[in-house]
Amino acid sequence: MGAKLLLPKSDSAGKVCPHCGQGIPVKAPPAETKYQEGDFEGGYPFTRALEMIEAILIAMGVTNIKKVVQVWKIVLSQKGLPKLHRDIQNISSYLETIRYFGQLIGTEEQAARLVSYMEDKVSLIQQSLPPAEKKPQVYYIVGKLLFCLMGERFENQLVEAGLWQPPLDPGSNVYGQQTTSGGIPF
Repeated sequence: MGAKLLLPKSDSAGKVCPHCGQGIPVKAPPAETKYQEGDFEGGYPFTRALEMIEAILIAMGVTNIKKVVQVWKIVLSQKGLPKLHRDIQNISSYLETIRYFGQLIGTEEQAARLVSYMEDKVSLIQQSLPPAEKKPQVYYIVGKLLFCLMGERFENQLVEAGLWQPPLDPGSNVYGQQTTSGGIPF
C-alpha cells in the first residue's frame, strides 16, 4: 500500500545495477515514464474507495450489485474520489455522503434510516457521558509499526465526538512495549 515505482537514477540499459554494479538479467528496457496510479488517496488504491462505497451501500441494505456499480460509475465519472476521501473523514459529511448515495439509486429511505441510526449512536454516547473538567484520553492505534492516526481521520473524529481526546500527537509512532507496559503518556 502506497508503493511507488522509482525510475533508476542512471541508464540501466547496460543491464547493470546503478547502486552496486551487479549485472541485472533484464529482458526489456525499463519504463521511460514514471507510473502514477490515479486517485491514490491516503496510501490506498482507488479500488479501496470502491470497496468503501460498496460497504456504505451494504450497510444501507443494498444487495443489488447493479446498484453498487451504478454508484461507482457516477462517482468515478464525476471524478469524485478525492471528495469521497475528504467527506468520510468527518461525521456530518460522512452522513451526507450516505444520503447522497441513497439519492443516486433511489434508496433515500434506507439511507435516512442508516443516518438516523448513526446519529442516535453518536448522541447516545455524548449524552451518556458525565460532564468532566478534563476529557478522558483514548488512544487509537493501527498498523505495524503502530502509529497514531492523523487528527483529521474519521476515527479521531469519533473519539472527539465521544468527548474524549487523543493523548499523543497525530502520526506519532508507538512501539508495542509502550502499549503493554503503560508507556503511553496519558
